[in-house]
Amino acid sequence: MNGIQETISVTNTYGWYEYRQNNSGGSFVENDSVAHYVLVQATSTADADNKAESFGIYFDGCRQGYDCTCCGDRWYSADRPLDKFRVYTWGKGRYDTDYDKVEDYAQALTDDDTFAKAGESVVVVYFADGTKQVFKKKGKK
Repeated sequence: MNGIQETISVTNTYGWYEYRQNNSGGSFVENDSVAHYVLVQATSTADADNKAESFGIYFDGCRQGYDCTCCGDRWYSADRPLDKFRVYTWGKGRYDTDYDKVEDYAQALTDDDTFAKAGESVVVVYFADGTKQVFKKKGKK
């Protein structure tokens, strides 16, 4: 290298991966780790799926006998990172707003969730640094 020392730096690029729970069997699983939606910050699809499994998300639930075969699997593995934070508004039948921050997106998902009752966890966000933030439906229980 002719006396020149090269420094190679490696940086991890993180993306956001969304897991949306299907209410297989007519109910949702809500606990300290999962809710209707789980957002995971990870470096790849495989990394996101591995983290999701450590939080209690499982895949192939029908085949394993966990989920109702007529309703389908409760969880599906990630296929790609989110390219935008965008919420589909059911009552309006369209995507209305793009969000810049994951927290704003999570709150919008929570506010728009028609299945959740007041006080229920709707979105759990897992950041790459290991921190977790839970978003609950507002209103009276």
